[in-house]
Amino acid sequence: MKPLKKVPIPPEEEIEICKKCGGFCCKYYFYNPGESLENIKLHEFREREIVKYGVSNYIIFTDRCPYTSDELHVCTRRDDPKYPTLCKKFPESYRPFWNLRCKLMRARYARRLIPKDVEGFAKLRKACKPNESVMKVYKPK
Repeated sequence: MKPLKKVPIPPEEEIEICKKCGGFCCKYYFYNPGESLENIKLHEFREREIVKYGVSNYIIFTDRCPYTSDELHVCTRRDDPKYPTLCKKFPESYRPFWNLRCKLMRARYARRLIPKDVEGFAKLRKACKPNESVMKVYKPK
């Protein structure tokens, strides 16, 4: 059955989607070193893998959040008043790279609850080879 457009996903269903995921968003931290050659050389010297995704560079750090439940793959402190804004907005902060890893983001995108990142996908397509898939999956070590 096709997902309904613009129909919100109930919180219980979102938690079920997150339970099926490996909790990638809570176990890794992404950093964009920018385009500065000095920054990139620093991270290469430190033997950090730099992932090129389209025209952007990313460094993926293993950084497990202490509040992530290993059984549920969701944060156990979502109702905490100090809960970070970045975490609150995460599935709304749609970018093509995260679409590869986050099932909740894909579900929200399919229902048109998250606007399409036209600019991000255009940059990505431009950087890909003619017959190469835009949806390359990065698997951390």
